[in-house]
This record gives sequence, structure tokens and C-alpha cells, in this order.
Amino acid sequence: MQDIKSMTPEQKEVWDKVNQMMDVSYGCAESFVAAVGEYLWGEVDEPIQMISTGFSGGVGGTHEELCGGVSGAAIIIGLLYGRTTNDEAKMVRCKRLIAEQRDRFVQVFGSTTCQVLRDAEFGADEDNPCSALIAPAAFMLLDILEEEKGREREAADLSENPIVVDVLSFDEYKEKHESDSVEDFLLELERVELPHLYRDWIGDQLNNSGDSRQGVGVIKGSVPDIVFLPIPGGSQEIERAGKFEVSEFVISKYPLTSKQFEVFLNDPEGFVNPVWWEGLAVDPELRSEWGEQRFVGDNYPRENVNWFDAVAYCRWFSEQLYSNPKYQDLSIAKLIKDNKWIVRLPTEWEWQMAATGGEDDKKFPWGQEWNDNFAHTKHNQLNKTMAVGMYPAGTSPTGAMDMSGNVWEWCLNCYQEPGDLDLSRSDRRVLRGGSWYHWGSYAHTDMRSRYFPDHRYNAGGFRLACGKPID
Repeated sequence: MQDIKSMTPEQKEVWDKVNQMMDVSYGCAESFVAAVGEYLWGEVDEPIQMISTGFSGGVGGTHEELCGGVSGAAIIIGLLYGRTTNDEAKMVRCKRLIAEQRDRFVQVFGSTTCQVLRDAEFGADEDNPCSALIAPAAFMLLDILEEEKGREREAADLSENPIVVDVLSFDEYKEKHESDSVEDFLLELERVELPHLYRDWIGDQLNNSGDSRQGVGVIKGSVPDIVFLPIPGGSQEIERAGKFEVSEFVISKYPLTSKQFEVFLNDPEGFVNPVWWEGLAVDPELRSEWGEQRFVGDNYPRENVNWFDAVAYCRWFSEQLYSNPKYQDLSIAKLIKDNKWIVRLPTEWEWQMAATGGEDDKKFPWGQEWNDNFAHTKHNQLNKTMAVGMYPAGTSPTGAMDMSGNVWEWCLNCYQEPGDLDLSRSDRRVLRGGSWYHWGSYAHTDMRSRYFPDHRYNAGGFRLACGKPID
């Protein structure tokens, strides 16, 4: 532990602020952040409160072992950078460093869950057992920040201000990048530390210019430009349901976008054609009027679609590939005809294979540990969907994007009896992948959610699969 006598002036300032804040704070997240805001600025605004609360609630898996002590330290250091949501990148940096240096914190503080802290001799406040760890953990985090900054700027003298971060404010960032090309924007998205707000802005910039990325929009004026990825066969263990065999199939790289769904709505033989709804236990009123997109953007995932809408779209798109002349030169058209495949929703075992590539250790598409720089979930606190494909670091081994976060994705099978693929049933259907509305703990590759097939809401969408017809 840091001896107060050996503290630098900057560390002593942090120590004093932490202790004064803890005097008026009785929780690990919200009340602590409120105390930080009140002490530093006289108030705390809602955006920084929301970011900080979400930030405390999931430090890359570290929170389970290090509880509020280390995450609280990250909050205090993050907030000392500045008070606005434009400084999100700086807080994200603290969070990443804690995740990367997890073993270092565990070595110093041990398994510091709340219950352990209550029983240990840390001298923690009875109402807030994490309080004894926040200042020492903050010092560790400051040291780690300095180490990283030293590596990044060996020639710079940072001694007068140890909390310097080379991140542009949001306004500065927009001004610098407003004339970027698509290629420039895609390179920016490769930067793991790029804040969520900045990614959202890039998605909107791409949308405003027509978003020329393959697989996102339409071609020939009205043909959905779907990029399909090959998925290997194998088997997948489904939680509480058993093992299922997966035959080779293909799946769309992105969730279906608003622009691509709009083609179905505008086609006189699309949404309004009763043939696509045959055999589905759908209320006629749901067939007569579609749900309105909540978050507007051609390159946003289409949401507010129920399971019936998704099945109808797949049937319509499959028929276009078989018979519509405008679709016949698409490579997928030849593939499905040669294999006698159809376009449909993936089963959840197919979806899981696409999310993991068949690698059993993929708790998330990218690996074992949660990282909210890799997906668009509630941790990001944007409270909306965003353009598809804004998190390339979260791409699955098969190349599929947004399989964690953005929108839940409908799967073909029933939830209660997963092996039942009868399309005429009105049972609850499976949703996979998490969404902008839920925490990262819902975005596991094996996380099963469910809803009634007639339910439309703004956190639910779907992606297309092509494979053998379902018997």
C-alpha cells in the first residue's frame, strides 16, 4: 500500500479528494459518482452519472473480484480528467488498463468482494466496504497510466501533469474528421479506444454519404446487398437444451439494415402479400401494418420487427433469389439453387456457430473476457442503436459483425423446446446476442433470451441465413 508520507503532491490531492468524497458517499457507484461531482464541480450532470454508473458496473470482468474498490478508483481518475461525456475516452482508457492489469490488482488487494471486505481488516466504512480500497487503487491506476504514457511519449516531460491523455474532444474530433473518406473512417474504427460517441458519429457520417460498404445497403436501386459468410458444420452445446448438429450454411455479415428491410416494405409483392405469411399464427392486424423504425438511419439495424416479420422477409428474399431477374447475377442465387437451399432465420445453434466459429472457449465473439470497447451495449450509455459494423474488434471468427450488442436477433426455433422448428406454433422464440438496451452480461455467445413471436420492440432485429430447408 502507498505510504501517505511518500505521496507526490498529485497523489496527495487525489487522496484528500477521495477521502472527502467517501465521507458523503454510501455506495459503490451512483452515490460515489454523485459525491465526486458535488465535490469537484458543485453538481453532477446526468450524462456523466450514467457513464460512470455503467463504467463501475462491469470493469471487464474485474468487478466480480475487485468489487467497487478498483472500479471506484477508475471512476475518480476518469472524472479527474474532466466532467463531460466528451471525456469518455479517458474513462475507457482507465477501464481498459484495469482489465489488462487485473492480476496486478488481485495480487495487491486479493479477492476483494464486498463480503470479504466486510470481514477483513481493511478499516472500511461499515456502510461502504469498498471505501478503504478506492484511494490505494487510484494510486495504482495513476502509476499504471504513467507507465503507459511513458511508453507512448518517451521524449515528453509529463511530470507537471501526470493525467494527460492524447484524446481530442468530440467537437475537435468532428472538425478534424468531417471530410474523411470511407477508408479513413474505417481506419478510425480500428482504434480500440475510440469512444462510443465517436463511433456513433462515424456511422452517421457514413450514412449521410450513402454508406458504400458492401453488405449494408442496396444495389441496382432496390436489391438488398447482403454479404453472406460461410459457416462450418459441427456441433454446438445449447445451454439447458443439449447438443445440436450444425450443417454447413451461410449467414449475413451484418444484421439486416433499415434500408434493406425498406425494399420489402416498398415492394407491392412484399410485406402486403399474404403468401409470405401462410401457415404463421399471426394476427391479421400485425400483417396489415408494419412497425415503425425507432432509430432512423439507413445503415442502422432494422428494429421493431417481430419474429413473423422476419420469417416473412426471409421467404420473400428467398423467392427473389429463385425467380426475380434482378437478383439472378448475385452469387448467393446460384449457391442456393445448386444446393436447394432457402433463405431463413438461423437456428440458435447455427447462430452460435457463426458467433464462435465452433471455438468452445469463445464466451464472446472475440474471446473469454468482456470488453465494452468491442460491442454496442448499455455500457456505452448512448441509449439507441447505431450503424452496423462500428466495432471491428468485436468481429466473430467467421467474420460476422455485431453478434454481441446493437440489437437482439431472432432465431428460428422455439425457446422452451429448442428442437421444435414448427413455424405454425405461437410459442416464444429465441433471441440471441444482446442489444444496446442491455448490459454486456446479456451479450454472451451462449446467452438465450426469448419473446413472443408477435412482439415488436426497438432492441430487436434479425440477420439472414441460407441453408437446408427446415423439415
